[in-house]
Amino acid sequence: MNLINFAHGSVYTIGAYLGWACITFLYTPLPVTMVIVMLVCGMLGMLIERVGLRPLRGKARIAPLLATIGISFVLDQLVQLVCRPEPRALPSSPSATATRTEVGWLINGRKIFVTGAPALRFLVTIVQLSATEDAPDGEVASAIVRADAPGLRIEPTWGGSLSLRTAGNDDVVYEDVFVPDDWMVERRSIPSRTATPLKPPAGKGAPGPGPWALTIAAVYLCIGEAAVAAACSYANARVPSALAQPIAGQPHIQHWIGQMQVAVDGARAQLYETARLWRDHPPLRDRLGPNIAAAKYLCTNAATSASETGLRVAGGFSLTGALTLERHFRDARAGLFQPPQDDLGSVDKFLIRDEDF
Repeated sequence: MNLINFAHGSVYTIGAYLGWACITFLYTPLPVTMVIVMLVCGMLGMLIERVGLRPLRGKARIAPLLATIGISFVLDQLVQLVCRPEPRALPSSPSATATRTEVGWLINGRKIFVTGAPALRFLVTIVQLSATEDAPDGEVASAIVRADAPGLRIEPTWGGSLSLRTAGNDDVVYEDVFVPDDWMVERRSIPSRTATPLKPPAGKGAPGPGPWALTIAAVYLCIGEAAVAAACSYANARVPSALAQPIAGQPHIQHWIGQMQVAVDGARAQLYETARLWRDHPPLRDRLGPNIAAAKYLCTNAATSASETGLRVAGGFSLTGALTLERHFRDARAGLFQPPQDDLGSVDKFLIRDEDF
């Protein structure tokens, strides 16, 4: 037919998955697997030609070309439905290790993003312990360390950050820092990598954002509100000589400020509603994780969009320290990376709605 067949790649994909399934589940030898794959792929190609392409002979040349593209989409989706991925969290090891001594432990390693590090008197650091007979893959524990312990030093790595400049999220370096044995708490064995993965708990104790995330959402919502107030104040005070009146009367300025206010108001409504559900319906608290994630998402993104639009309202003046808009713009960005981050994959499915009452 002198036709470019865009479905070839999808046929090869099916052959690859078929070969993997034969070797993994049927334990077929490689030569036998190759024969099975070639036969199945050949039969699939014949089926595509008979059902999808032969009826289009004599038609416009674009028709069979588009047909192969459509067939490719169908085959790809079938592969994804049958062989869908099963996401699993990769086990991560603590960045600090603890070595046993006669009377305690010596800690070595580095801990990053230690909030308030210069002002702390004690630090709690997760460390990895060496393997034992009871824990062949090792253990993890929480080490309580005095901030003035010999061998501990703070490296100031946070001063030039975009946001949270006063948070002191510096790095803490441990070099043979001694910790008494009774200050090594919450010891637990590391699960074997070959063990059957545990299913995440459901109901009470299930992973997900807790009510503390609402306070984070409220903080960044206030940053968005401050950006709106700062933009309005500037728009009412700024009187260019060419206009002889405040720029607040200009349609595009009113549109920008309206966008800012609508975003903030919508986020506030979700935040208040979620807080009301938590307060008034205790039996539902174990299911409010998606609602909390949605509230945090809306508040932080409303703050980022409002603070960015505020820069447009003030123009070049917004880049100076004379206005608070540049600070609001910087501060709002930190909210995007506060947990829970912008992961809304399960929110729509599990949001609690009015019919749940």
